[in-house]
Amino acid sequence: MDTVPDPPTSARDQGLHASRAGFALALGNMAYFAEAKEGDIGVVSVLGALSPLVTALLAVVFLRERLVRLEVVALGVVFLGTVLVVL
Repeated sequence: MDTVPDPPTSARDQGLHASRAGFALALGNMAYFAEAKEGDIGVVSVLGALSPLVTALLAVVFLRERLVRLEVVALGVVFLGTVLVVL
């Protein structure tokens, strides 16, 4: 059975972890604003609101989180609502 690694404990590891998270956040913001400038802001903002869905899916894949039935239903409703708004 795979185990999740322990969180970083040393100051160096925490700094590296924070740097990676900051880089990912900056990259995401740059992509958001670049597309907002070029595309339809309504669609971009709706798609940007999918971050909880992406976060939950990444937690399931990488952190081996388990979702309860209500969470799965809620994520499905969010996805379906987004599809309906974008169309």
